[in-house]
Amino acid sequence: MKTKFSSLNLIIGITLFSVISLTVFYFATSKPYTKETYLEQYSEFIETIGNERESYTEGDWATYDKKYNQFNDEWYKEFEKELTLKENLTILKYKAQYQYYRNIP
Repeated sequence: MKTKFSSLNLIIGITLFSVISLTVFYFATSKPYTKETYLEQYSEFIETIGNERESYTEGDWATYDKKYNQFNDEWYKEFEKELTLKENLTILKYKAQYQYYRNIP
């Protein structure tokens, strides 16, 4: 009986962790309204990808590819004129990191 209870707790714990992680990730990468939040959210996005990439399925990657494209197309265009050279170099670094993480065998 103790084993079933422990297994049930483990399943509930994993499910709860997954829901909380996805919720935090969603809000952390919702549309940025300032250059600062854009850069902060992009950094968090890349960090999350780097930490969790090994568990991603192709379906997960398709979702993250869409978010990656938002950072580099839609949202970048919104803040492009405000970005300094250093910030643009940081964005280039994020692009390279994403491509590296995305294509690791």
